[in-house]
Amino acid sequence: MAKILLVEDELQAAAMVQDWMQLQGHLVEMVGNAEDALQLLANFEYDIILLDWNLPGISGLELCKRYRLQGGKTAILFLTGKGDIDDRAEGLDTGADGYLVKPFDVRELAARVRGLLRRPALAESKVLTANGLVLNTANKSITAGDKFEILRAKECEVLEYLLVNRGNAYTSRQLIAALWPVESASSTNTVRQVINTLRQKLTSLGHEQLIVTAAGSGYTIP
Repeated sequence: MAKILLVEDELQAAAMVQDWMQLQGHLVEMVGNAEDALQLLANFEYDIILLDWNLPGISGLELCKRYRLQGGKTAILFLTGKGDIDDRAEGLDTGADGYLVKPFDVRELAARVRGLLRRPALAESKVLTANGLVLNTANKSITAGDKFEILRAKECEVLEYLLVNRGNAYTSRQLIAALWPVESASSTNTVRQVINTLRQKLTSLGHEQLIVTAAGSGYTIP
């Protein structure tokens, strides 16, 4: 049996999911907005969060982001009508563990839940700092003061690698060898794009000069 938090503002859809999950032997608590969900998550433990994207007030995406930034590790499965690949990528990059597009069959939902329950807990956080910037590798966030950004997986890996090896410079090809799969079709342009988007996020936090391009040597954090 799992303890599930269902965050869904469409009552009919919520009731269907709740009834089916309870038939599977799970305990389901249901709320219709992100504010109530955050309150429950601050005080109680859950095994899985089933989360609608389009919620009144704070969106499901923002709820996911806040929860991960606060260190929350419970598995999150988005239930949403947003099926575009960009939406899926954004949800997963924000910290979700899965994505199920509406309308869906409740049998598939049950299978997804069983799959999430078989997963180990999220990895323990690794926190790295540099010049007032904090990288949390567990939720893929960077913070500086009261500002924060969520990183895509490869942005997080590149920043972590440069922080761990601070003072050393790495060319694009060296970063590919270290961080991309052998069978990957990644190129130096791929690395350049990751660095560019990473720098944009660092700039929004006031750390535009954190990653330096050393002429003839590559990228480094001095």
